Amino acid sequence: MREDDAPSELVDRIAFFAALRRRERGVSGTSLKQGQVDGITAILDEAERRGTRTNDLAYAMATVYHETSRTMQPVMETLADNVDTAIARLEKAWKAGKLKWVKTPYWRKDDNGKSWLGRGLVQLTHPWSAFALRTSGPVRSAGGTGRAVPEMQKTRSSYGGPDRVFRHVESADSMCALK
Repeated sequence: MREDDAPSELVDRIAFFAALRRRERGVSGTSLKQGQVDGITAILDEAERRGTRTNDLAYAMATVYHETSRTMQPVMETLADNVDTAIARLEKAWKAGKLKWVKTPYWRKDDNGKSWLGRGLVQLTHPWSAFALRTSGPVRSAGGTGRAVPEMQKTRSSYGGPDRVFRHVESADSMCALK
């Protein structure tokens, strides 16, 4: 899909994409990769379908921008190509003291051989996050490995929205990720 297809009532997409490319913004330089355009377009489409408020859309965009390392596409934590590489990278960083906020290494494989490292547009980690997401409605899961995130983002992604999957989200209508 092109960025100027089906203009949204929520956002003037031509102006929005032009603003993202302005040099003084610093968000993405003066160009966007096609994957970024596709990801942003998917978020805008879903936000319009839901009737999302502009401030919640801004929160969702900022979260996805940060969580995907600016790609606006679902990624695996550390941008690894596979789970074992991601685990090795996280383990190395943790042992080097670079993940001071992590008390328990959530990425280590559990008794069933599953890792709970982050995947998707928003890097949900820990089994309880994936469980909360799976039990909140029609979300497909790949065996409780956190893989619910990339698959569910095609249809359902309002973690803190009206259905309030994660109660600790402050805004009653905030959205963390869309796709």
